[in-house]
Amino acid sequence: MEEYVWISKAAYHKLCRQHSLISAMIENVQELALATDETGRILFANSAGRKFCGYRKNEMVAETIDRFFNLTRGQKNRIERCLKKDMNQTFETVAVRKDGSRFPVQMSVSPMTSGPVSHGLVIIATDISERKHSQKALIESHIRFLTVLDGIDADIYVADMDSYEILLINRHMRNSFGEDLVGKTCYKVFRNESVPCAHCTNGRLVDSNGTPTGVCVWEGENPITGRWYINYDRAIQWVDGRIVRLQIATDISRVKDLEKESLRIQAQLQQAQKMEAIGTLAGGIAHDFNNILSAVIGYTEIVLGDVARGSAREKNLKEVLKAGNRARDLVKQILTFSRQTEQEFKPVQISRIIPETLKLLRASLPTTIQIEQNIHSSAAVMADSTQIHQVLMNLATNAAHAMRANGGRLVIDLREVDLDQAFIQQHPSLCPGTYLQMSVRDTGHGMGSNVIDRIFDPFYTTKQRGEGTGMGLAVVLGIVKSHGGTITVQSEIGNGSVFDVFLPVINQEVNDMVEPQTPIPTGNEHILFVDDEKALADLGKMILQRLGYTVTIRTSSLEALELFMDQPQEFDLVITDMTMPNMTGDDLARKLMDIRSDIPVILCTGYSERISGEKARQIGIREFILKPIVIRKLATAVRGVLDGNQ
Repeated sequence: MEEYVWISKAAYHKLCRQHSLISAMIENVQELALATDETGRILFANSAGRKFCGYRKNEMVAETIDRFFNLTRGQKNRIERCLKKDMNQTFETVAVRKDGSRFPVQMSVSPMTSGPVSHGLVIIATDISERKHSQKALIESHIRFLTVLDGIDADIYVADMDSYEILLINRHMRNSFGEDLVGKTCYKVFRNESVPCAHCTNGRLVDSNGTPTGVCVWEGENPITGRWYINYDRAIQWVDGRIVRLQIATDISRVKDLEKESLRIQAQLQQAQKMEAIGTLAGGIAHDFNNILSAVIGYTEIVLGDVARGSAREKNLKEVLKAGNRARDLVKQILTFSRQTEQEFKPVQISRIIPETLKLLRASLPTTIQIEQNIHSSAAVMADSTQIHQVLMNLATNAAHAMRANGGRLVIDLREVDLDQAFIQQHPSLCPGTYLQMSVRDTGHGMGSNVIDRIFDPFYTTKQRGEGTGMGLAVVLGIVKSHGGTITVQSEIGNGSVFDVFLPVINQEVNDMVEPQTPIPTGNEHILFVDDEKALADLGKMILQRLGYTVTIRTSSLEALELFMDQPQEFDLVITDMTMPNMTGDDLARKLMDIRSDIPVILCTGYSERISGEKARQIGIREFILKPIVIRKLATAVRGVLDGNQ
């Protein structure tokens, strides 16, 4: 039997007014408001249902909420928990319109109670389409930002202005360092320091009010990656309003490598220019100096032939001749290093030169220096054997000098090597292929980088005064370069030195024939000797007369031409100097051969840029002799030309 509660009429009207007010409020809210029983069947729906789902509100009553919301199993479980445990639930789900279209909503579910028992649910659904759209736009914007950030070929990161903690990095930086650096301290990452450096604490990034003002640019080598970076450090305002530092670190290691390569090429160019300048100087002095030496050596040789054997005069004259020959060799070295001297190239086996050179060197070295040779190749190179001997002698002598105080080991290695592209790039004058590598190694005191940078400079030496001219290694470099090769050096203080000479290998047989020493040849022909220096003209006459020849001298090329024009058949040979006033030796030779085509001519010179042995022979000159002239060389050349062998 139902029980009824009797209330007064005034209370009833008040209750009706409250119900009307609540209904009006529910009807006018913008969100969808539903009331359901405990099974989820809708008991009440406000007018917003038409806006949300396209239904009239009466069409929604008596339907279950599954028809209007696409609920997942988990969301249905949460609604059941709301009924059983008297607890509110809020989650996002999808609402379904009458036309079948869907849109996102945020659903708030609350139990509808009467006393301690839940009799149903109160559901408020809010359309969150605009919020979802904004979230999607924000996410897409974030993705675009990260895509651009990760696509930049530089290390980019954002760090806190005060703590220097890294807040964000791009993919390039993660790949560069091989890890995610977020949370680490930027100055430890980029400079491996325990405290911020001057770059990090630069006050130009913000003003006194903390407002971003400018950019700080700095450059350095990263201790972790070993790469060089140029860093642009800028203060910006972060999403939460604080000021942070944005750094863009661009890898400039390749630029640094190019700078080093540029400096290396510039150094090579300076070295080449230096050698060219010295070569120009050498050419300028060589002619006059060799003329002087011709007189010194020539007259000394003549007097030596007249003094008694074993006398003090002979001994003294031999010392004069020895000094003259040393001076001659010094001029030859200067011309050799500047590659302005005649070279006789032919196939040479360096494997045969090494034992001969070391045998000669052994006698002059202290016994505390051990000599070792490791010959692993008998390949040939196209070379001037005398100059290769000079290269080895200079390198070995320098090595011995570095070990003279404490002794040590001098090791000569010879082997074939195939030079790779990396080596060729470091030495662009070379061509790829097989080379002979001759290594001269010592265990001496070694050299520092400041010395290594200058050891091939002309007249640079670390030896005491009187121990060397500083031309040895300059000559070696000049010889090696003229042979199409190169030379490298490795050395450290206290660890000795290694000089590696590389010369291109050839596939050609070596002629082993050695010409025997013959007596000085003589003759009785008539020779016209021309030299603008009276002392040298007289010397030439004296030497040739002692050899049996009839000699007529002239100190003017014009006078010599006039004499020859008057008596063209009187002379069997003409010997002329190259550098003379009014008419040079090669021009004189041409005019003489125009008068008499069969007249043999020998051209002598101390040095000339405009003429060489090859050029001289091209114009018909039979022999080309470099001063200073010694008796045997002149006698051999004269006899060879007169006999038709030249």
